[in-house]
Amino acid sequence: MNSGGVAAQLLQHYGYVGLAIGVFLNCLGIPIAAEVLLPLAGMLTRAAGLNFVAVVVVAVIAQVVGLFVAYLLARQGSTGVLERYGHLVLIDHAKLRRMHKLFKRHGTPLVAGGLYVPGVHGYMGYVAGFGGMRALLFFILDLTSNIIWTIALVGLGSLLANRIGGLTQVLNTAGIVMVALFVLSGLGIWYSKTHRT
Repeated sequence: MNSGGVAAQLLQHYGYVGLAIGVFLNCLGIPIAAEVLLPLAGMLTRAAGLNFVAVVVVAVIAQVVGLFVAYLLARQGSTGVLERYGHLVLIDHAKLRRMHKLFKRHGTPLVAGGLYVPGVHGYMGYVAGFGGMRALLFFILDLTSNIIWTIALVGLGSLLANRIGGLTQVLNTAGIVMVALFVLSGLGIWYSKTHRT
């Protein structure tokens, strides 16, 4: 069963609890596809009587907790795991130091942007934790992005409840635009750093 089918099953059989479990697991990197689950929950606010505010609150809390758990897991084991097993993926101590320097320079924009990218969103807790981002900063980015992300996706599903084909097209287009903006932002940062006068 694909992640969209899992999302539909979670909502259909378990309602708010299924929504919370799905987005929590997605934020731990398990592919449940919050990008499908949240608009589907938005549709159900129109079709099946779910409460819009309750859907948003449940989803935001579950995502914030899920990403913060991922952050803490990565933060606790980051350096030891990479130093111990990094050679298996061609990461030595020198590369590890360079990665930390790069994250210190570009980590905040990387995480802040990644929290809005479908397919990447669920991994940002690990990225921030491995990179050593301060907990309070990550929590603020996590909370604000999930409020915006959730209201946008649930709202989109609610608005397009009767137009499933339109929803699919809008989500695909939005995903492509977000990935393009993320890549362009990265290229802009790289260009500005390499072409300083």
